[in-house]
Parts: sequence; structure tokens; C-alpha cells
Amino acid sequence: SSSSSSSSSSSSSSLTSNLMFLLILLIGALPYLGVRTYPAFAMFSNLRVEERSNHWFLPSWENNTFLHSLSHTQPVRILDTNLNSLRAFQIDLAPYYPQSTLDALKDLKLESALWICPPAWKHLLPEFRAFSIPLFELHRAVVDAVTRNETFYVDYRRGGVQQRFERSEKAVEGDLGLLESIPWWKRAVFRFRAFDVNDDTCRH
Repeated sequence: SSSSSSSSSSSSSSLTSNLMFLLILLIGALPYLGVRTYPAFAMFSNLRVEERSNHWFLPSWENNTFLHSLSHTQPVRILDTNLNSLRAFQIDLAPYYPQSTLDALKDLKLESALWICPPAWKHLLPEFRAFSIPLFELHRAVVDAVTRNETFYVDYRRGGVQQRFERSEKAVEGDLGLLESIPWWKRAVFRFRAFDVNDDTCRH
């Protein structure tokens, strides 16, 4: 009957709406569960919980007992590298602003900065600037570079200790744990942006 059909359609619509709501809620919670910060809604709110939280009440990963126990969320400071995938991990688009925009920002005594974490960067690499990332992204970059048979080095600080990972034509030196293969599902699910513990500049 028409009444039964209408009721069925209404129930289906309600179920779809509820599922969409739960999906949006889950996506919004991913950064606070240590799953991903890129892409995520936190990109646009500029909220972050990596190493130092700027959230009103949610703690940083470091102060969350469960997340702190997960090695992939541990913060790593990239100090220097010649690995292009890390040199292009974060890009400041401000130098590409029109000169009039740069002049206006200068007149207002505002810093010109528009940081992004592009999935790929095929243009001129900018001058390197130290940044922080969760350990997982360093692991990914190293594994991918080794797969491409690249020679490279990365100077980084982890847990307050400065370290170097280097792959030459003859040997590999450093934390060999960074060479462990990454399961496909982790590559698909985990994705993190760069951050700076002393700077809350938004990164997309």
C-alpha cells in the first residue's frame, strides 16, 4: 500500500541520515584518536593535538596514556635532510602570492605564510625549514625512498635524542626499525600533516 511504501521510504531515509551523521562524527574524531590529521576537519579549524594541544579540553597525544603508548604518533623533529619527499613534506605558498598581497601583509606587520602538506610537489623545492611529524610519516618516507633505491640522509630528533638515518650505496646506518615494511591498511588509514610545537600556523 502507499502508506507502507511511504513508511519504508522514511525509514530508509532516516537510516541513511544517521549513517552519514556517524560517518561525519568519526571523520571529525580521527585526529583525536591518533589515526590521521590529513585530510581531516582539524585542517580547517587549526586545532591540533600533536605534541602540544591547542584544544580547549582535549589533551595532546603525549598526555594521552593510550595514544602515547602507540609508537606511530610519537613526535619526530626533522632537522635536516636531502630526501626530497621530506623536503617537500610541507610547502609555504606565501612566496607565490602577488606582490601586492605581500606588500599589504608587510604594511600590516603580518607574517606571510600559507603552509600546505601536498601529496606531491613537482616544482622547485624551497629552502629547508625544520618541522615536526609523527614517527609514522618518517617511517613511510624512509621505506618509500629505500624502495626507490635512493641514497639519502635524515637528521632528526626523537624523544630528545638527535639521530641520523643514512643510506649510502654501501651501507645503511641508523634506526633499522625504519626499514620495516608498512602494512597496506596502515598506509591507507594513517596520514599525518607536519606541525611545529612552537607555532600554530595552519597547515592544510
